[in-house]
Amino acid sequence: MTKTFTSNDIIRYIYEDLPETEKQCIAALISTDKEFNALYKELQQAQEMLNQLALAEPSDKTVNKILEFSRNYTACQV
Repeated sequence: MTKTFTSNDIIRYIYEDLPETEKQCIAALISTDKEFNALYKELQQAQEMLNQLALAEPSDKTVNKILEFSRNYTACQV
C-alpha cells in the first residue's frame, strides 16, 4: 500500500512529530519531488515566522476568569 503524504504530514515532520519510518519517507520526498520540496520550504518558512512573533501575555483579568471557570467546572459524567 502506498502512503500519500499531505501538508499536515509535512508540518508534523517540521515539528519532529513522526515515526522514524515516516520521517525517512518525507525526507526522501523533500529531496526528490520539486512540488513537495516547495511546500516543505513554504511551511518551514511559516513556522519560522510564527516563532518570531512576540506573543502578548494575557491580562490578569483574563487569567483570573480562566482560573475561576476552572475552579467551578464540573465534568459531565456519561
